[in-house]
Amino acid sequence: MKYDILVLGSGPGGYVTAIRASQLGMKVAVVEREALGGICLNWGCIPTKALLKSANVFEYIEHAEDYGIKVSKPKVDFGGMVSRSRGVADGMSKGVQFLMKKNKIDVIMGDGKLLAGRKVEVTDTDGSKQVVEADHIIIATGARSRQLPNLPQDGKKIIGYREAMTMAKQPKKMVVVGSGAIGVEFAYFYNAIGTDVTIVEYMPNIVPVEDEEVSKQLARSFKKTGINIMTSSEVTGVDTSGSGCKVNVKTKKGEETLEADVVLSAVGVVSNIDGIGLEEVGIAADRGKVIVDDFYKTNIPGYHALGDCVPGACPGPRCQRRGHPVRREDRRPRCRAARLRQHSRMHVLLPRGGQRRQDRGSLQEGRHRHQGGQVPVQCLRQGQRSRTQGRLRKAHLRCQVRRTPRRAHDWSQCHRNDRRNRRHPQAGNHRSRNHQDGPPPPHAERGGDGSCCRSV
Repeated sequence: MKYDILVLGSGPGGYVTAIRASQLGMKVAVVEREALGGICLNWGCIPTKALLKSANVFEYIEHAEDYGIKVSKPKVDFGGMVSRSRGVADGMSKGVQFLMKKNKIDVIMGDGKLLAGRKVEVTDTDGSKQVVEADHIIIATGARSRQLPNLPQDGKKIIGYREAMTMAKQPKKMVVVGSGAIGVEFAYFYNAIGTDVTIVEYMPNIVPVEDEEVSKQLARSFKKTGINIMTSSEVTGVDTSGSGCKVNVKTKKGEETLEADVVLSAVGVVSNIDGIGLEEVGIAADRGKVIVDDFYKTNIPGYHALGDCVPGACPGPRCQRRGHPVRREDRRPRCRAARLRQHSRMHVLLPRGGQRRQDRGSLQEGRHRHQGGQVPVQCLRQGQRSRTQGRLRKAHLRCQVRRTPRRAHDWSQCHRNDRRNRRHPQAGNHRSRNHQDGPPPPHAERGGDGSCCRSV
């Protein structure tokens, strides 16, 4: 059977793109080897936030007297927390399944492998194979836990994020290797419910991809709660021969040995592009990422890629937005400079919690102009933080870094808008009304819809 669009993977980037493409009248199919929703809904963002919510409620109950409420001493039901987390993830996955059925999207379960000629070979669990053909194939295979050579995961004593969410028994001591988003989330959860947690980070600061001020503030908060943080340290080996784990850590002061019941390897993720047929088709890849252009096209016509398998950090909300250039390319503005400007805004204007951005330190390292003072993050609430970051990001994009060159303006189009605005003053763009008296200011240029003047 031939489809208009075939999506390989049903994560936040894949299923949102498939649904929107189906709504635009295309015949769409999705290939998935596990549960619908990908890692984010089943083993990533959603279930971890459910665990964090349980830990947050437990902390509130522990400090109920601070709010004028007297309760008996709470007890942790570790199995109940895990069950609730898995239930939330299953509910979200069933929701995606309902959306697929509602939008008449065919779901093909199995492992997909790219073939030449815009085809995908799907291998079912019983070994049967079928070939599916489509006009456009979108690679959205996501990522998996990265494994270090000196820290192999066995699923019992040295675990990854999947095992950390489904442990049968709460450990008394845990060593978390790596302090990215995965590491700090699990460190907070297990520490909140009574586990002795130690974070070992190779870089000088925890959450190294964030701003240094955020890193320092988070480190102070963790230390107050009893989490031991070891920065500029490296795990050289783990001895699992005994009942527990003996972790050898190399620090600036020398070698140290930590004892723990379990070691969580949270050193990042790696893209799922191995064995999916990139080499056979000839799709270019570099450093474990598929090389794409501004609209996520690969070097082979008809093949696109988005999400964690392309360069750049890609959390769930950004993966969903990365599907827009792929599925709406026929509706993009006529002006290429406007398209690139619209495309760049799509990623920067998203208020973020754990997503990488260009902060003050990275701007200084990259020799970009930076203006503005410090924002006391600890004094702002969550909503105020998001709005403030969004405004600062807009100002930085519009005033500090110009991503596209200026283009000649279509004055005839503006005069046509002037005539339309005189007939319907409230429906027109107020910036174009002044063009009849003379040329606009130098900062005006073609707008995102290619039909009016807008300032950058």
